[in-house]
Amino acid sequence: LQTQNLTKAQIAERRSRFLSRRALSTLGALITGVWRSKKHENSFRMAYVRKTMSKNIKGKDTWMEKVSLWCMDPSLAFGDLRDSCKSIILTSGTLSPMASFASELQTPFAHKIEAKHVIGDHQLLAMVFESGPKGRQFLGNYQNQQSLQYQDDMANGILEVVKCTPAGVLVFVGSYTFMNRLIDRCEQTGVMDKIREHKGVFQESQDKKTFATDMEHYTNACKGRGAVLFAVFRGKASEGIDFSDEQARAVILVGIPFSNYKE
Repeated sequence: LQTQNLTKAQIAERRSRFLSRRALSTLGALITGVWRSKKHENSFRMAYVRKTMSKNIKGKDTWMEKVSLWCMDPSLAFGDLRDSCKSIILTSGTLSPMASFASELQTPFAHKIEAKHVIGDHQLLAMVFESGPKGRQFLGNYQNQQSLQYQDDMANGILEVVKCTPAGVLVFVGSYTFMNRLIDRCEQTGVMDKIREHKGVFQESQDKKTFATDMEHYTNACKGRGAVLFAVFRGKASEGIDFSDEQARAVILVGIPFSNYKE
């Protein structure tokens, strides 16, 4: 690192771009351990991640840079547990299809029990809407999400569902960016006011404390005049929360829950 004729701030900024000796040593040990065994060399991927953390005093972005070694084979982590136990019982509502699940873990399970759904077939209706009330195709790619026509037809489609659904309605979208864009557009066009005529409106917050409070308000609102919760695939509301009974009389999934390469 050449530091001649540089200010202290410039030197510090340049040094922040490099890994420390300790970090390099740890990374080297990981890489050596992984590729020493040819058997698992294709089970790992190295990823370089750079994202904005905050704004500094001058208003410029402060970046965090991270090099990660990702294990893409769950059987490697599960194998140590499997080999050290006499019995393992796995229970979850998302293990099906069980054959592929066992294959991914490379573990044969002698006993498998799959319970029926808690509700009957006549109590569940699954539908796919290819277009909105005005005929706009619901192709949820990045380009369409920027279109006001797409946003407006999506908003009006949500409104129609809200009108005919009691209690709670969940709306999941692909990213916080699109969720905020859709909500802002609904506010501008007056669609959000129409939704509020039928139900309270909530949106998933990225702040833990705010999210917990909002979820409590949403639950209470569902017991009264009803509520709509806008949330994000892979976000706080989509993992580990049981939206039971009146909290989820309708669930609207906008697009496919793939990560957005633009973010």
